[in-house]
Amino acid sequence: MRNKFLGDRFDMCKRVVVSLLGHEGFSVLVFPLPSEKSGMDYALYERLLAVESSTRVQVMKKDGLNFWGNQRKEYIAWMQATALSLTIPEHKVIILDPDTGVRLNVPSNQFMLVSELQQLAMGKNEMILAVYHHKHAGKLSYEMLSDSLGGIGGVAWYDFGSAALFFLSSNRKLIGKLLDTLRRELNPNRAFSSL
Repeated sequence: MRNKFLGDRFDMCKRVVVSLLGHEGFSVLVFPLPSEKSGMDYALYERLLAVESSTRVQVMKKDGLNFWGNQRKEYIAWMQATALSLTIPEHKVIILDPDTGVRLNVPSNQFMLVSELQQLAMGKNEMILAVYHHKHAGKLSYEMLSDSLGGIGGVAWYDFGSAALFFLSSNRKLIGKLLDTLRRELNPNRAFSSL
């Protein structure tokens, strides 16, 4: 995440989905992935996602730790430990918000790697992992990304047009519940699944 892009149309799309999931009974934890040495404007980010108006949505932050360079592995370990340590109701959705999306290899402060998502998602039946992805970012179309993540279990995504939120979990029933919510409350023609 880069501060100069906070509040763009993609953040407004994320706001709709985050608010919807909180309203529909999902507990949502959002982990922005700060990609600048100067840090991130967390207060602005929380306002953009309307976090203060929801008791079921939290933005997770760790001041002084960013998703770049030699801090990358530490940031991923912190996300994993934090997500697993929180005692919140079932139907937990963990949203990872990189600057641009996902790629297969070559780490960058703007992308998560497929292998990092697999590491975070494997064997965690009680939660859904979600990740933001620009269309064709990292040379991955939505279908290619879905195929790359399919080994985890269920994969679904909501297509905003030039970006999407991907949802994955080893619990296919939980992915099905989320997909039903997206199709019922948003445009059903933009909600896809590999189930």
